[in-house]
Amino acid sequence: MTFSAVLEWCALNAPVTFAGFGKPGDVVAAEQLTGTVWTDDLRALYSQANGCRGLLPWHEIFTLDEVVSTRAMQLELAQPEPDDGERYDGFTEQELGGWDGLGVDNAAPDESHESDDFEVDLDSDNRAALMQLFSPAPTTKEEVLLEQAARQRALGGYPGKNSEPVDLEAGSPFTGEFSPLFIPFAGLDGNCLFVDLRRGPQHGCVTEWDEVDAAYGGPRWLSLDAMFVELLAALRSGDEFEGHVPSVVRGELAWE
Repeated sequence: MTFSAVLEWCALNAPVTFAGFGKPGDVVAAEQLTGTVWTDDLRALYSQANGCRGLLPWHEIFTLDEVVSTRAMQLELAQPEPDDGERYDGFTEQELGGWDGLGVDNAAPDESHESDDFEVDLDSDNRAALMQLFSPAPTTKEEVLLEQAARQRALGGYPGKNSEPVDLEAGSPFTGEFSPLFIPFAGLDGNCLFVDLRRGPQHGCVTEWDEVDAAYGGPRWLSLDAMFVELLAALRSGDEFEGHVPSVVRGELAWE
């Protein structure tokens, strides 16, 4: 992958920037936490460096923790607000089947029963939701993220999944909500670059997520490796990359 050549260039020409590259992290664990299958070039990036600052002019490359947490935050923001009823652990009262998730109506109770005992008929969806509600709460960050990934897989996405663009092919411009098939790897000030894991000829393309316009602009590069090919060419030649010219100041890569 071209990223290894970028590392070599930084080691020789920008040692301060090179020293800021994070040591490789647990790529397999991070991939599992997202509940997706990553592209080879995304795995290759994090098997060589766990995040770096200053390598790109507009964005900072995330650490693996930031990849997982940024994605989780974007998916949380993508959940639509319920029209009515409270939300319990990611589900609305209606999604749980009624008041307290017991699959019963909110009407006044029938007091004609001779006994206070009653049975509640739960369908499979409500039973699963109820079991999740009363299961032991996750206590570690990893448990929380694993629970989120499991929920996304079980629901085919996340609560509010009808708004996600899974029916569109990779690279399709849209102004909808963030998809579980987007893996953010770099960002700054709320915007981020992500690898698009949706199906189609452009599977694995790199697109920018904008807080206002979402992914309306479409792919910036056909792959993560293609982005690094363009970056490496600019570093070696001194030509522009994303409208900025690279230089090295006291051993640190700078963009003008």
